[in-house]
Amino acid sequence: MNLYPRFMTSSIRQTITAVALLAPAAAFAADHTDMLSRTNKNRLSVGAHFGLNINARFKHTGRFMALESPGGTGAGQNHEYDDGYVRRDESDNFGGQTQYWGYDGSSQDTGSSILFHSSSSRGAGPGREIECDPQYGLDVIYSRELGRIRNGRWGFEAGFSWTPIVLRDNHSYRGSVQRIEDAYAYTPGTTPPAGPYQGKFNEPGFVLNDTPTRSVSSIPGGALVTGSHELDADLFGLRLGPYLEMPIGRRCSLYVSGGLALGGVSSEFTWRERVSIEGAGTLSGRGHGTEGDVLVGGYLGAKFNVELSERITGYLGVQYQTLGEFEHTEKGRKAVLDLSQSIFFSVGVGYSF
Repeated sequence: MNLYPRFMTSSIRQTITAVALLAPAAAFAADHTDMLSRTNKNRLSVGAHFGLNINARFKHTGRFMALESPGGTGAGQNHEYDDGYVRRDESDNFGGQTQYWGYDGSSQDTGSSILFHSSSSRGAGPGREIECDPQYGLDVIYSRELGRIRNGRWGFEAGFSWTPIVLRDNHSYRGSVQRIEDAYAYTPGTTPPAGPYQGKFNEPGFVLNDTPTRSVSSIPGGALVTGSHELDADLFGLRLGPYLEMPIGRRCSLYVSGGLALGGVSSEFTWRERVSIEGAGTLSGRGHGTEGDVLVGGYLGAKFNVELSERITGYLGVQYQTLGEFEHTEKGRKAVLDLSQSIFFSVGVGYSF
């Protein structure tokens, strides 16, 4: 579901309010000099920002190995199943047969062999993309003028930002199931004991051939995955690049910049799952851990500045930033934080010196 319409109305309302507060500064006394004619070459700006188009995908959800290991199909092995077992007996399966086996119910008897099953969940596919509400944070910019271009100025800026990010997914999923079925033949004309039955290692009992005939099938949607997946991350941004500032009237200016963007991500990933597999019951698991990485990308931004006093300016800004993807894996589950097309809106004040 696209969440933009819901929060964009609020964002537009905030922007209009900020413009209404800053606009009166454009009507300052006419005897003031143009804001770009000031001799101050340094500016420190501090503001609040909110980020949009920050998404996450939780991958490999609901992926579980089989409860028991069916092993291979060779002779003389131990095999464990969801509904029974076939193991080596005290004779080491002399003659290719074993008395050390057990099963859950007579429905597994076909009249010529006993069927045993082992199921595992392949997971819920590539994962659902989670879009989030605006992520609010802090933005600090230092800019230094290096020269003039006509009636404008240019220089370099260094920006630092901090954005806490919280992404959650509590939806249920349907995943595919891989099902192994092994058939163990027994002597024609004999009747195995009714299930449930548990044979012993060193006691006489009904014997099965110890080499199974195996078939493997896939059951689409055979696993129901429920639970929660949560990624809490802190995004620390550093920007370096040139800027150009051009006047718009006597009290306003347009400021554009772009260049290198670095993003340091520190994340905490927590997941809890219950997987109900047809024919195998319910499995549960959880994972938790922290991780960090540095992403490299670029940015392009623009600000509308309004002079509030000789040294103070107010601004509204927008910035496009691309940092790629950050991945955090815990016990086979993966959280992918998409920062490849982030958009940040900001409002704040600057001090020239």
